[in-house]
Amino acid sequence: MCGIAAAYFFDHSKNVAETLYSLLLSQQNRMNYSAGINVFDENRENDFPITADWGIGTIDTAFGLEEERIFRLKSLEGYAGIAHGRYATSNANKNFTERQKLAMAQPCRNIEDYKSCTFSFAFNGNIANFEELYQELKGPKEGYHIRSKTDNEVLRILLKKGIIKALGSKKNLVLDESAFKDIFAELSDKVVGAYSLVFLDGTGNLILARDKEGTRPLVYTLQDFGLLAASEPTAFADLGIMEKICDIRPGHFLLINGQNKVSNQIAFTTTKRRQCAFDPQYFSDVTSYYDGIRIQEFRRAQGKELFLLDKNILFTLDDYASSVPKTARAILNGYIEGCIVNGRQPPLPLDLLIQRGNFRNFMEDNPTERKEKVKSKFRQTLEILKNKNLWLFEDSIVRGDVLKALIPLIKTAAQPKEIHVRVAWDMFNYPCYRGIDVPDRSQLLAPKFDGDIERIRTYLGVDSLKFLPIGTTKKLLAENNLIGLKEEFCTACSDGNYPSLFEKKLAGLIK
Repeated sequence: MCGIAAAYFFDHSKNVAETLYSLLLSQQNRMNYSAGINVFDENRENDFPITADWGIGTIDTAFGLEEERIFRLKSLEGYAGIAHGRYATSNANKNFTERQKLAMAQPCRNIEDYKSCTFSFAFNGNIANFEELYQELKGPKEGYHIRSKTDNEVLRILLKKGIIKALGSKKNLVLDESAFKDIFAELSDKVVGAYSLVFLDGTGNLILARDKEGTRPLVYTLQDFGLLAASEPTAFADLGIMEKICDIRPGHFLLINGQNKVSNQIAFTTTKRRQCAFDPQYFSDVTSYYDGIRIQEFRRAQGKELFLLDKNILFTLDDYASSVPKTARAILNGYIEGCIVNGRQPPLPLDLLIQRGNFRNFMEDNPTERKEKVKSKFRQTLEILKNKNLWLFEDSIVRGDVLKALIPLIKTAAQPKEIHVRVAWDMFNYPCYRGIDVPDRSQLLAPKFDGDIERIRTYLGVDSLKFLPIGTTKKLLAENNLIGLKEEFCTACSDGNYPSLFEKKLAGLIK
């Protein structure tokens, strides 16, 4: 799961780097590992037409502190560009040197002598058949040297092959809509997985593209000054842009060329929408609105449904409710609303866990670090729940290591009499191969206990535990979108209903 951005200014004397940085900064909820910005200028001398900068860490640190960051961004001169903030999924949970981390940072750049073969791209997602493609490309028949064992390197080579094929013997050709339609159609035939993608070539073409299932979000806005794109529209809102925001449709791309001509969205494959339901559940900012889904309304609706699981409980002034911030806060608000709408006294809302930093434990590469960071992530008021009951709301439980570490801290500091956990996502039963870092079922909490809620409750050390059924979540997604989506959501991590047979085989559900 990553954040991507793109910008193109109609006035070619202006530079996009600072705007790209702002677009990334507004999407820090989606990234923590590295960041990069690549920009294009057709008149550049003594350098490549696409110049680049990358850094390790969160967006606000990857390009250095303020003085250094200003210098580095000003050094990136170009009126068109793309940017990427990485949350490591391919090759995650491994120890890498800083040099290796930088090598895996995106955007990924391909440099050739011919302008049309020089390109840069970045994507949000994960390629499920990466290993097969990797072995095929490095094998004796293809013979490619792949610099890092990542899916972005595999995509780079596949894009390069498609571009060379489209160019034929005319290396100086500027590729058009028809050529890119063939390039992305062939890519779609080869790749199984998720890619919301931004692409920039050495002739000034800038492209936004989305896989045929529309797994990850990708939005854009066309303004008087040019075009902006991002994973979430919050990036535009922070720039004061609230209107004219559109989604890239699954299996489509949009092209703006170096002459300021913007195409319509062009279909490059047969679409079969199965967008990730966990993206609005966890990764997206609560204020986001994309693919017809208003994230806050959806999460509040989940809270109301969670209340229905507790409709026979009579809360008193000894019952308090809190969330594991920040994602679950809207879920808690919906739960309280559900109580009131049904004429019941709700548990009293309480700011129990005060977050100290803008980091998310789920994104930590090392499982041990995830547990350790819990200890320093939250502040609590001592004894605030002594002899009281706590109703704790979570957006999801994946590995369970964070909540397992958090419960003893709550018991020690707040000292509640009872802790009751309510989870707005069903049990994680299967790996995700499309951008959530769960490649192995053995890492998941629920399968370790064969889905036995009572055993999971005992392991976590809480007094009660309830999950919102995945069927209810799919129903709520259908009810809380404005474009008529019904069953077009992937919830394979809970129900095993993968978008492809290939992924079902990877998960061991079929032979």
